[in-house]
Amino acid sequence: MKKLLSPFSVFFIFSSVLIGISCNQVSNTNDKVSVISTLNPKWAKGFAIQTMSDSTKRIILFNLEKMGDTLSVTEWRPKQVERVACLSTTHIAILQKLDQLDVLKGVGFAELVQNTEAKTKIQAGSIINLTTSHDVDAEVVFSVNPQLFFVYPFGGMNYERYKEKNIPCIPISEYLETHPLGRAEWIKVFGALLNEEKKAEEVFNAIEKEYLTLKELAMTRSEKSPSVFTGFYDSGSWFAPPGNSFAAQFILDAGADYIFSDSISSGNIVIPFETMLDRTFNVDFWGKIVFEEGALTQDKIAEDDERLTQLKSFKDGNIFYCNAAETDYHGDAVMQPEIILKDLILVFHPKLLQDHKPVYFKSIHSHI
Repeated sequence: MKKLLSPFSVFFIFSSVLIGISCNQVSNTNDKVSVISTLNPKWAKGFAIQTMSDSTKRIILFNLEKMGDTLSVTEWRPKQVERVACLSTTHIAILQKLDQLDVLKGVGFAELVQNTEAKTKIQAGSIINLTTSHDVDAEVVFSVNPQLFFVYPFGGMNYERYKEKNIPCIPISEYLETHPLGRAEWIKVFGALLNEEKKAEEVFNAIEKEYLTLKELAMTRSEKSPSVFTGFYDSGSWFAPPGNSFAAQFILDAGADYIFSDSISSGNIVIPFETMLDRTFNVDFWGKIVFEEGALTQDKIAEDDERLTQLKSFKDGNIFYCNAAETDYHGDAVMQPEIILKDLILVFHPKLLQDHKPVYFKSIHSHI
């Protein structure tokens, strides 16, 4: 599971470290086998799926931190899959959307799983914990003997030992996609591997349709786009997602202007705190990700640095936040970009969605 549950979590997290995965099962293909069709995603940039003349699927995964490089290639013959394992909470959300949680037999960092259905299965013992402390326990993985092991390509983990046991490892890097719909579209990779391609297409198309309808709604407003900043303060610097991130795309699609939209980076941008205070002094809205019990208050925010209380967004009470301790922001949210977009439209343009009840992002209203 991605360990993204720190009190200093950024608005949307980006990892800047990507390593090669060597445990995918790549079969020796016959020279006579040809490509019948290729599924190129609409929004995602990290994969392509080819259907071969011998009915196998070729799953090509690209290195999203070094465009043009291939991360892995998996040759896969569709079959009944009864045992899978995964390391990330986002993988759980995708499996659930495909109605495939029953085949999930092992997860990483099970104690941090928030998905309700998966938690019930963990408590019942039908899904076991694959990790001890901060490491994957190889012996536990071997005991599960998954037909597919969904992993993530960062953090220096070596999956070679699983290859030696003929366990196919699939490096899922949806977290590096730059568009919210690109993240959700990774369901098609899972669909191809689990013989649920039609279901994956139907689920994604429904998400895409609602998302784009909401985006169009946000664009119909008559008022000016509010300015927005986000990120977190730590050790004298401000960390924020860049303009080419799915965080920035969410803000744009919700009908607002992200003040760091001109920045390009594969990880968070780092801004000296004094520079950040000057840059954000008159910005309309401030967004945060927190991980703590209870509601976020302005008093809690002021504890970071008293100077933050001088910002326009603080004085106006225009602060919105997601509490990752109370919502499955690092799990279910990957397959619910349309709900996040609703939340943000409600924050920036409340007249457009007055009946919507926030799920992930709430507003702090001024008490000054």
